[in-house]
This record gives sequence, structure tokens and C-alpha cells, in this order.
Amino acid sequence: MSVVENIIKNDGRIENYNPEKYHRRTNIAAEGLNCSASLIEMHAAASIIEGSSSQDIQKALIKAGADLITPEFPDYEIATARLLNQKIRKDVYGQWEPKPLLEMINNNAKAGYYDGKYLFEHYTEEDINRYQKLLNFERDENFVYSGLAKVEKSYLMKRYGKTQETPQEMFLLIVMFAFAKYKGKLRDKWVKEGYDILSTFEASLPTPIMIQLRTAFRRFISCNVLAMGDSKETLANAARAIYLMVAGGAGLGVQPGDIRGINAPIDNGRLEHTGYF
Repeated sequence: MSVVENIIKNDGRIENYNPEKYHRRTNIAAEGLNCSASLIEMHAAASIIEGSSSQDIQKALIKAGADLITPEFPDYEIATARLLNQKIRKDVYGQWEPKPLLEMINNNAKAGYYDGKYLFEHYTEEDINRYQKLLNFERDENFVYSGLAKVEKSYLMKRYGKTQETPQEMFLLIVMFAFAKYKGKLRDKWVKEGYDILSTFEASLPTPIMIQLRTAFRRFISCNVLAMGDSKETLANAARAIYLMVAGGAGLGVQPGDIRGINAPIDNGRLEHTGYF
């Protein structure tokens, strides 16, 4: 890592590489845990080359931490989650400290990521500023890497590869949309309780709700099983159904039990079946 002189910042600027800055990040991630910040940096060193971007370096640290997770040293999963959370915050805010909830909502609504029309029909700016006080970003420290990686990849609002919200904001916005038509203190009660339940992992929601409830595309079809036949017609129909259900955001499983096995005869032996694959 010592041979690296320059890195590329997120805004395209070239800056002198300062390994101490990334050393601080890994130290923060490993603080209080039975794992080594130095070992994470050593494993990441080979991936950090001249001209790397600051995102490349953070990704290298995350991958290095993930590679060190073992049953003997499970704390690397917490440290790696903290490193990933640093990346998420940088993507969303450009910094570690969160920005006002209303600012984030306005930006995502104007860009068309959130259904701003629906949200502002039911909530005033005063409501949103009040609900901001519910956010507890310290709960991000309760994630392990596998859980936060799933949230970051599948549930957080992302456009053009850039994350647009943090996990805590996601949890809060889900319940705000869910209980938008409730009124007064009853809504305050359900929003607070719903946020607490989701953000402390007491309950989880189906994937379509986690992904789509903040958007204008709210179709919550989940947990479907599609049975397939073994004729040209049934396979074609199944392929069309799979396409339509996936495009509609449905959770889908396929039951291919009727498909013949490999080398099974087709048309009285004219062809041999290739099986599931």
C-alpha cells in the first residue's frame, strides 16, 4: 500500500493517498471486537493500487473483512458490517453524519425514487421533522455483514448503482407509507412501534413490501409457487408467467417436478431430454 501515491475521489478529483484515513476507519470498525484492524488492512493491500478510487479502497476493506470471517473469529462479521455501513453512509450523504430526513425525502421524491405525491398528501413537513427524531442510527451497529449485505443489495433504494437511503431511513419510510392514512396519535403510535420492530429485527416483511412500499409501484405479490409441465406448451406458458410475475415484483418459486430427467426419451426416442439444466 505504501507505493500508492494518488487516489480518485468520488467527485473525480485526484488526491494524495492517505492510508491513515483508512486505518482510522478499520480501527473504528474493529473497536471493542475480537478481530484485527491491521489484518483487514493487510488483506486489502493487494487490491489497492495507484489510481484506485476511494470507493475501491472501501470495497477492498469490506471484502478483506468478509474473507476473514470464520467460526473461530465471528467478530469479523460485525466489523465488516461496520465497514459496509461506512460505505452506505458515504454513498447517501457524502459523509458519515446523517443529513435531515426531509432533505433526503425531497431529493428522492424529486428524482422519482419515492412516491412523493402520496407521501406529502398525508404528511406535513412538521410530521416528517417530528418522525426524524425516531431514527436511531446506532441500531446499524446491530447488523452482521450477511444481513447488512442483503439489505444493501436487495432492499435499499438504489439508482445507477448509487444507494439513495440508509437502513434506518428505509425502516422508517416503510412504516410511514404503511400507516399514512391513519390519523393523529394513532398514526404516531403505529409509526413508532413499526419502526422499532423493524429496526431491531423483531420482525421482517416480505421482499416486495421491503422494496416497493416507498415507490409508486406498490404491488405486493409474494410467496408464489409455479408448477410447470413438460410439454412445449406448458414450458412456454411457464416462461411467460415467470416473466410477468418477476416484472411485477412477485416473490416466486418454481416446481419443476414434472420435467423429465436427463436422457429421457422425447417423441418415442427422436430426442433425448436434457433434464433440468
